[in-house]
Formats: sequence, structure tokens, C-alpha cells
Amino acid sequence: MIHEDDTRIIVWSINEPDESHIELAQYRLTSIAALKEKLARYPRGTAFTLQRSANETSEVTAAITGLMAFAASQGLSIKER
Repeated sequence: MIHEDDTRIIVWSINEPDESHIELAQYRLTSIAALKEKLARYPRGTAFTLQRSANETSEVTAAITGLMAFAASQGLSIKER
């Protein structure tokens, strides 16, 4: 059983490839690639909530768009809060 806190994604900053600050549940991740690895472990049909805390830049927008496409390809969904 997955709790709501287990599906919350917070994007603090995007500075790829290794200096991003992202949280997924209790995990603190430093890249979009690391986030994708964690997301791939969740069962199909899992719904995530995304909270943007990062300054809105074109990099952040592009990264989140790519992340949502990845999630969809895995049978997951991400909705913004």
C-alpha cells in the first residue's frame, strides 16, 4: 500500500547533470536520472503529486516536461499541485 507521502515529488532546483535538488518521498536526489530510476520502481498506475519550488526557468520546464513523458511511458502519472 502506497501512502500519499510516498508519491510526493518536490523540485527545489534543476542544475543537470548532477547538482539538482529533488525529493521523492524520503529520498533526496541530485539528478533527473536518479529520480527516473526511483520512479521506475513504483507499480504501474501510481499517481504522483509534483510541487515546484524551483525558480521557473526554461530548464525546469523542459526537465518537468521530460519527466512527465517518462512517467507516462512507465504507466505512471504526475499531476502538479
